[in-house]
Amino acid sequence: MSAYRLLCRFRLVLAISSALVLGLLAWNLVQSRSYDPLEATRLEQMQLRLAANPKDDALRDQLRTLDRQVRERYLHHRRVALQGLALLAVLASLLALAHAAAETLRPRSYSAEPDATEILAQTRAKAAQGAYVLATALGGILVVLATLGRNDPLGSYVREGMKPHATEAPGQASGSAPPAPPVGQGSLPPADPLALGKPPLAGSLPATPPTTRLEPEAPAGAGTQRPSSPAVRPAPSKSALPDLEPCLPAGLEADWPRFRGPAGNGVAAARPPLPGKGLKVLWKVAVPLPGWNSPIVVKGSVLLAMADSTRREVAAFDARTGELLWRTPIPYQGPLPKVSQDTGYAPSTMASDGERAYAIFPDGLLVGLDLGGSVLWTRSFGPFENPYGHASSLLCHGKNVIVQLDQGSDPEERKSRLVALDGATGKNVWQVDRAVSASWATPLLLRAGTRELLVAMAPPLVCAYDPDTGKEVWRVEGLGGEPAPCPAFDEHRVYAGNLGSYLFAINPSGEGDITRTGVLWDTSDYLPDIVSPLAFRESVYLLGPDGTLACLRAKDGSLVWEHRIGLTKASPTAVGDAIWLVTDAGRLVVLQPGDAYRELGAMELGEVVRASPAFVGDRVYVRGQDHLFCLGP
Repeated sequence: MSAYRLLCRFRLVLAISSALVLGLLAWNLVQSRSYDPLEATRLEQMQLRLAANPKDDALRDQLRTLDRQVRERYLHHRRVALQGLALLAVLASLLALAHAAAETLRPRSYSAEPDATEILAQTRAKAAQGAYVLATALGGILVVLATLGRNDPLGSYVREGMKPHATEAPGQASGSAPPAPPVGQGSLPPADPLALGKPPLAGSLPATPPTTRLEPEAPAGAGTQRPSSPAVRPAPSKSALPDLEPCLPAGLEADWPRFRGPAGNGVAAARPPLPGKGLKVLWKVAVPLPGWNSPIVVKGSVLLAMADSTRREVAAFDARTGELLWRTPIPYQGPLPKVSQDTGYAPSTMASDGERAYAIFPDGLLVGLDLGGSVLWTRSFGPFENPYGHASSLLCHGKNVIVQLDQGSDPEERKSRLVALDGATGKNVWQVDRAVSASWATPLLLRAGTRELLVAMAPPLVCAYDPDTGKEVWRVEGLGGEPAPCPAFDEHRVYAGNLGSYLFAINPSGEGDITRTGVLWDTSDYLPDIVSPLAFRESVYLLGPDGTLACLRAKDGSLVWEHRIGLTKASPTAVGDAIWLVTDAGRLVVLQPGDAYRELGAMELGEVVRASPAFVGDRVYVRGQDHLFCLGP
């Protein structure tokens, strides 16, 4: 068969495929517009009923279910429209190229000049084919615009919930209506009752007054809710923001002694080469037992906690060669804790003060070891009233080890604690009971001006404590969901939030309840369920559960860009002038911070990775599902 005939058949296949895709886009448009108008009324009525009776858990569950259904349906049609338009653009481009190539290869007779009728027929054929390509492309664009531009009450409801908002300037008229709170996540709706606090549904129940803003669900007894409107929360001026600095452990500034590095905020002083520019696997060793905790690196050793349902251990590897230096068994002392697949039996990252190392497990057993692997002491804080088992990581302040022990479903029962222990003996230095429910987040240390702050988050509070005494310094109310990401900070702000709640940008200079005066802005877009935020160079990077990485402006929470990188559990790290992260599939990606998504390099590790890497000197230590990797020049 000649090349011309092959191209003609290929052109026909492309034309049919384009028509099918256009038809599917039209069908998606019809389906997106085919909504039940009573849904808008039901949502509005349920919001108002729940506002009047916020303790009605059955109504709350119904509202949450309907809200999620509306969001998922809207986002599904939106995703189909955008993906279909991209496919249609590819098909139309290929069709145009195939048509041009076929015309070049068309057999021609040289025995006689073509008559006027033949020339006219060829011209009409070319015009018809060009018109078909143009009509297909324009038709696809119009259909997609019609799908995205839904102006019905439910479409407006979801789009309004995808917008972040900043605190309004002081001086707004006191009688003005409060702005609609940001609700929902651009690509995957949060799982908590996001319908609470939605703006009124345009076009539904016109005689009904606007819905009072409510906050994301907090467990029973959560106490005072977050203020109903940011208008009553005067925003501090830029000059009022304090200068924030990390509390670096003495002598360990260049090591990696805890989760997310020496400062605990995911910013590294290391300088490894980039993938494709000298970075390679220096060694790779098998890890004896599983565990999703991240490696720590202290005085030339890489330390890991590991466990399964039959045994658990702490192990040390030579950071230079990967040689296994020692393994210390930590026997189970009671019934196995109930854990999820995402946490496993060793989810908490260890910590070290440079003289000792500390590990904690889901049953609440905390163990102190010397750096040679000998057990110095143990403390049991379990069992926990916790659906996943304990998963918060440890940190050290001076020679004390600090443990966040949040549990329970009712904050008023005060089952949660924040404890500082003497690293040498394991005895309490101070202990604070907390009126919060279960959390899996890790606390954060920082210096704000002349004072040090220990920031911990659990529903319904984000609190700062004096790390020397445990005395509470300030609090922000309104946190919901099930927090697993740890807080972060940049030069002027603290960031805390999670899926099913809000991300708060906080001015940490106040005292007492700073909910109204210290929250600079908040958003519910792109919120993470596990991955901790990264605050770096006036931007905040959030990685949601669907694998979408979003860059927000630190000053107001507005979106700069978003990009889907794939499912990821490891938290991003700022290393030098770049941002490093590892996806669940084991793809190491290095990004350039800025106003657009740009990859500087990538590397495949060939193994599932859910632990955040450690960065020391010119080396990167990555814990995979079965191996510990060392990358470097």
